[in-house]
Amino acid sequence: MVDRASYEGVTAIVGLKIVPGMEDAVCQESGSLAGISHTFKAFGSFDVIVFLTLDHSDVPALLKQLKKVEGVLDVHPLKFVP
Repeated sequence: MVDRASYEGVTAIVGLKIVPGMEDAVCQESGSLAGISHTFKAFGSFDVIVFLTLDHSDVPALLKQLKKVEGVLDVHPLKFVP
């Protein structure tokens, strides 16, 4: 079972498609951006999942930053129920 308290403040989840072999570098660089609390390598539809902890009005600007990270091919904001 997941401890929801460890994800308190998460306002958005984003799936990233990554150039093969660049997952670790993308996790490290994207994890250093302000407003990102967690990064995870994943299998399936996305290669990396990031958790955002910032005001909803700031999400579009952060998505633009994520698109500029070397190795990121595509950015997919996901809908979720906190």
